[in-house]
Amino acid sequence: MLRTPRTASLGCWPDGRQRLLLGATFWEGERARAAWNGWRSAVPREQVTFADARLLACAYRPLCRLGVDDPMLSLAGGVYRRTWYLNQLALRRGARAVAQLRAADIDVLVLKGAASAILHYGDVGARPMDDVDLLVDPRRLAAAIHALGASGWLELASQGPVAGPLRYGSHVEDADGNEIDIHAYALMQSADDADLWESCVPLDLMGVETRAPGPPEQLLLVCTHGLRWDVSTIRWAADAMAILRCTGSAFDWERLVQRTQARRLTVTVGHALAWLRESLDADVPEWVLRRLRAGPRLRFERAIHTISMRPPTPLGFAAMSFDRYRRFASLAPAGERPASFARFLQSAWEIDGSVRLLVHGGRKLARRAL
Repeated sequence: MLRTPRTASLGCWPDGRQRLLLGATFWEGERARAAWNGWRSAVPREQVTFADARLLACAYRPLCRLGVDDPMLSLAGGVYRRTWYLNQLALRRGARAVAQLRAADIDVLVLKGAASAILHYGDVGARPMDDVDLLVDPRRLAAAIHALGASGWLELASQGPVAGPLRYGSHVEDADGNEIDIHAYALMQSADDADLWESCVPLDLMGVETRAPGPPEQLLLVCTHGLRWDVSTIRWAADAMAILRCTGSAFDWERLVQRTQARRLTVTVGHALAWLRESLDADVPEWVLRRLRAGPRLRFERAIHTISMRPPTPLGFAAMSFDRYRRFASLAPAGERPASFARFLQSAWEIDGSVRLLVHGGRKLARRAL
């Protein structure tokens, strides 16, 4: 029987019944069938949540192959087909955007759901996604927004001007309100994404040749992005299991450990992998968990990890802003390192002057307190 950890009340963790649905998707044979039956007995059709439905898209094909005969499969099939249709449209939009960026001589990596659906799920109907995420060099972010703007993609008004080396990214949308997320950094904790570009793999995005992070880097991104307070991110567990199932024994665990240590994310990634091993029997070697537990495990890193998995507060926002400053101060290229926390905030928020910085920061903290 699956055991519910003490952290299950936090938004990033699948609850007990969602873990059964994940087991029905990624386990084999009678064990998968038993997990499905356990989920069905616990979840009447009228109690299927939005998060459950997103996992049903992933479970549909494995359950069909298992020969499950259940009226609930009609719901799963409907979610799967809707996901396939919407993803076809989203991926075609993403492919056009990639082609436009390449024409402007801007390198691109495809991140998150689009990359996982194609490379790891091998089925664009199995992985619901809200938009397509693209990574560009931070110094080319403004050029990327300009190149897409020339073909009708407009930056969302709430994003403000694209400027400054510390800008995380921006959302653009077309005339129909469809969004593409342009990242300057793969994670809020990023300061240098060179490892993603060094080990990237080819990706055929609806006939457009592009690239995506390799499996170790993709798993690192999935775990880090997933372990934060957001009830919609429980799909991180499905993404992680899809990566591990797809790569099998060829997965480069040594590289994952090295890249996690270099990015100072051992606490977060180690926590995620331990949960996958304990709760879903993911084939995570024990030596990997030992290496991640061995460090570097700075006290501040542990504190930030805990904060990121709890509902946002003004103090938490301030601490996470300071964490990003520390990362840029030590990991970013020398020419982009902020001289002080105040200078970092001025660059990140694109604000001139100390008074305006205090006013803007106060407003941000006040909004967090609401």
